[in-house]
Amino acid sequence: MLIFKLCAIIEKNVKNKHIIFLDTSIFESENFFKGRNLLHICELSKNELIEVKITDITYNEVINRIKENIQKSQASFKKAQSLINGEGKLFKNIDEFLIYYNFPKIENEDLLNRFKTKLDEFIKDNLIEIIDSNISNLKEVFENYFNVLPPFKEGKKKSEFPDAFTYSTIKEWSILNKTHPYFISIDGDFELLTTDNINCSYNLTSIIDLITREIDEKHTEYIDTIFDKYTQKVIFTLEENFENNLMEAVYDEISNDPFYEEPEIDFPYEINAQLKFVSLNELNINTNFSYEIESEINFAVDVEYIDYSMGFYDKEDGIWYGEEKINQTKHFSATIISIAEFWYNLEDEYDEYYTMSNFKIKNIVEI
Repeated sequence: MLIFKLCAIIEKNVKNKHIIFLDTSIFESENFFKGRNLLHICELSKNELIEVKITDITYNEVINRIKENIQKSQASFKKAQSLINGEGKLFKNIDEFLIYYNFPKIENEDLLNRFKTKLDEFIKDNLIEIIDSNISNLKEVFENYFNVLPPFKEGKKKSEFPDAFTYSTIKEWSILNKTHPYFISIDGDFELLTTDNINCSYNLTSIIDLITREIDEKHTEYIDTIFDKYTQKVIFTLEENFENNLMEAVYDEISNDPFYEEPEIDFPYEINAQLKFVSLNELNINTNFSYEIESEINFAVDVEYIDYSMGFYDKEDGIWYGEEKINQTKHFSATIISIAEFWYNLEDEYDEYYTMSNFKIKNIVEI
């Protein structure tokens, strides 16, 4: 959580109070109220260092996405309950495990109302303003629709009209208020809509980087030098301390192939990490800061499995023929998201150290 000391001093150092509109996709990708980057943005808003806004369309879409996610979660809980009560019933004989056999009953309507209340409180607490979409330009939206201009793509997505009216609302609002807001979304269609009025080119991580660097230039320049000094240590940490995660990811990748059976995966080797995207996303003045790092890790693993792709199944005998036991080395590339957190004291150049955390595999491909 961003905790800014000396807020009055910091606010004077912000070049402009940025105005940021958030898309529905941001809330969903950040688990609605728990995402690290969303909470950073909200803390900045709460300290009145930026202005955060959403349209009423976005507000209603967020509620609808919550409803959809409640239904998905309900199905997952039912599946888990069934597995625990079935294949896991043995542990019912051990008292300390009994609490896991009685999941709370999920009442969709009640949960939805509770989430609506939570959303309203979240918006109020973080000073998020809701902008009325009545100011949108209806004529322009339909002209874009008939001419298949972004965000329309021949009616391929049901969200195209809400997206179009959301963007139009932001555009008209920016003209009325003579401002140039940022619109943050993970929907790539909006990048094509960047105009003189609205900047859609930033994601949540990069906009935090931009804002944080403007808070105190003296400190951001200094901490850049600290990060540069630790770059090789960060790379070493990625190469040496992520073996188990990579091995599990490869196992999941291979075990999903219906023709691969009983895979055995050795520890990765020939690990080589490269930093692809580094963003400053948290700064507690004279205390600590963190970078979100997107890196690419290339590595090799020795794999042993039974390959059924060239075999055939004899229904009469109930067995496979022609399967082959394979031993081979496979090469993979994984995109990793991680956090490098540093503690420092501007007055003591030797009082600094760092740690790596929050490793997350974004994707993994065989090369």
